[in-house]
Amino acid sequence: MCRRIVGSGSPLAAFIAAFFFLSNTISTAAQELPERIASLVERHAAEGGDAEELMRFYEELARRRPSINSLSRRRLEECAIFTAFQVESLIEYRERYGDILSEGELALVDGFNAEMAALCSELFSFDAAGAQESAKWQHNAILKARTQYSAFAPAVTAKYSLRKGDRYRFGITADSDASELSKGHPVPDFLSGYAAWGGIGKLKQLIAGDFTVRAGQGLVCWKAFDLKAFGTPSSMAKQPRGVQPYTSSSESGFFRGAAATFALGQAELTLFASRTPVDARIVGDTAYTSIATDGYHRTEAELAKRHSMHEYA
Repeated sequence: MCRRIVGSGSPLAAFIAAFFFLSNTISTAAQELPERIASLVERHAAEGGDAEELMRFYEELARRRPSINSLSRRRLEECAIFTAFQVESLIEYRERYGDILSEGELALVDGFNAEMAALCSELFSFDAAGAQESAKWQHNAILKARTQYSAFAPAVTAKYSLRKGDRYRFGITADSDASELSKGHPVPDFLSGYAAWGGIGKLKQLIAGDFTVRAGQGLVCWKAFDLKAFGTPSSMAKQPRGVQPYTSSSESGFFRGAAATFALGQAELTLFASRTPVDARIVGDTAYTSIATDGYHRTEAELAKRHSMHEYA
């Protein structure tokens, strides 16, 4: 079962919509991802990655459809669609010829072809540079119930997000895996949330709650999905997105705390602090023998591992 609400309006209207969502009375179709992106998500999942976070990222991109003419270098890199060569080529083309007005024109840019341009047309608009995204509050609510192991033991995931462009973003995720509704077990089993603000003077972004970090090529920190875009040679270089809110129901692979990014001329400074609960098998007072990342807590032994250790960063 999947129920989704997508819309825009005032925060009050959004919370009213959330109420109807939780009472299970409103249903709309889920955002359809382009086939090429869906295939990429499937391949990522087969390699053991967090496909849910990746799918959520592209669903949000397809829903908002920002203008490809207004995206800065940083925003183009954050989209995780373009290779480094394509980013440079797009910027150079816009500086020389102005706005890209159509899918056909995009196909003529160095590094692009008709297939890539068609994909971009489903994720971006060709509005004039400087066109602003909607200043209204936008909300998105999802409720999913999936059967695992037994029809009488469903897994349930509920998500709600609220945003106003890139200035304000809020979100919450609640999840219970199958067979976790045992006596004495918390419901929901996993609760995650974030609040993010951006574009306030030199403060480019401030996040409190759960977030991911992708910096450099992962030698320092890469706490998020790893996208190898479309098999091109230049895509072997990872595409950093800095600090981003965490939106997956996976109980590992994120930081919990606060992060801030500041603009310092041509450079950026990102600071973050995290204390994240970890499921682990503790031996004695200081040692552990394993860390559990599947998030399942269906037996007494699995429950004993729950949040038995914390990771500081």
